[in-house]
Amino acid sequence: GDAHTAEGFASFYEGLKRQLPSGVSIGVVRMDKGFTGEKVFETLETDAQDYVIKMKWTKPLAEIATTLKWKCLTPNDDTQHIDVASTTYQATTWKKPRRVVFVRKLDIDPQEVLCADWFWEYEAIVTTLDWDAEDVWRFYNFRGNAENHIKEAKYGFAIDQFSSRDFGANQAQHSLKLLAYNLMLLYKHTELKPGVRNWTANRLRRSLMFLPGLLVHHARRWSIRLPKHTQERTEKMLLAVT
Repeated sequence: GDAHTAEGFASFYEGLKRQLPSGVSIGVVRMDKGFTGEKVFETLETDAQDYVIKMKWTKPLAEIATTLKWKCLTPNDDTQHIDVASTTYQATTWKKPRRVVFVRKLDIDPQEVLCADWFWEYEAIVTTLDWDAEDVWRFYNFRGNAENHIKEAKYGFAIDQFSSRDFGANQAQHSLKLLAYNLMLLYKHTELKPGVRNWTANRLRRSLMFLPGLLVHHARRWSIRLPKHTQERTEKMLLAVT
């Protein structure tokens, strides 16, 4: 906990190469943003080793993103919008410019918000490869992604939060959250269309479960009036899970 992820990378990299079986070589090094840095780049470039490394999103990158010519990857998909672009960039701590692939994603229906441009999610990948920007991005996405499942469990089901001082109670609560997470995965893969299976738990709640209503008082009783389409949507959801 007192050292950066990339500290000692050079010796770690050399140790890994020595453990490779005879006749086996490294094709492309693929790493997350914990390994972004001049020392890592120099180590790999000195060894003539290609790499694809995620970058930490910074203000200079955000400024460059506004000037890029984006290529849309999902022109006919209204559930998720993905654009890619690439340019040459040199951070202040780098000794030379390098190629950076930019990706932006809009994981929301533009009709749901007043200004969809505010909801773009950006990422940047530095690479020595001359592949098309889309191919670089897709290649990076083949890395191990266990952390994405952990993130979804945290932000979608608060699996990192506990409400009791009792170990047994927390253990039971933790198990219930894991059960809810697994049920969501089962529901997405068995009942939802391919275009929306990658939706997060928060987006599923917002799009399918959180419905606007009007609380009214009439004839000495309170009731909630919901939009007309909600009954049909609710019936479809109940039919899908039964």
